[in-house]
Amino acid sequence: MLLGEMIHNAASTSVFTAPISRGGKTAMMSVDVTQLEGTATLAIEIQQKNQADTTWTSMAAFANITAVGMGTKQADDVKEQVRLKFDVTGGSAAWVRIQMLPVSWTN
Repeated sequence: MLLGEMIHNAASTSVFTAPISRGGKTAMMSVDVTQLEGTATLAIEIQQKNQADTTWTSMAAFANITAVGMGTKQADDVKEQVRLKFDVTGGSAAWVRIQMLPVSWTN
């Protein structure tokens, strides 16, 4: 059984998902935070770009997550590709364990 992805703050660097192709005009994204260690705070930013673009732009962000539980965020007028950017703050011992649920697309 998979326990989810662990994101650690030891290097204070952002973690990115692999890009996914748009499946509709609107994306509903959900995260299940199963563990937080120390004073961890998780910030999740939804980024987008078209195939021809050379840079990613921010389109939406989850509210900062500081407790175990579910979080959701809707992103509208999505470009051709989407990815998530994760940042954990709270000191060098801070980490979180998450599971991203499949994206729910609508037109």
